[in-house]
Amino acid sequence: MASEQALELHLEVDDADAVELARLTRQLRGQLEELDVEAVQPISRGPAPEGSKALDWIVLGGLLVQLGPAAIAAVVHTLQAWVARDAHRSVTIRSGERELVLTGATPEQQERLIEAFLADTDG
Repeated sequence: MASEQALELHLEVDDADAVELARLTRQLRGQLEELDVEAVQPISRGPAPEGSKALDWIVLGGLLVQLGPAAIAAVVHTLQAWVARDAHRSVTIRSGERELVLTGATPEQQERLIEAFLADTDG
């Protein structure tokens, strides 16, 4: 994929426990994998502590999306729709040093923020 890049996503859901956040993260990962992206995977912060049952130390609610420039808008709009389904949800999107936080703002406010983020990402 030409000029592949990565988006780092951090999901938050007010009043959700770790099990619910993990379930919602898997659900969103499935939706993102249906888009024209190279890969969607949990964010790993390296090996898990010795003695734990996990192989990697996974960031709860974290996803890394590998994609080309053509897929960025579709990913961001999918995230916007995910946030809009529940007022308690938010997603932080990081691309390099840039960051966009999608929350329960009005659709007009979110659209202006998304347009600015996408314009900077494209350029």
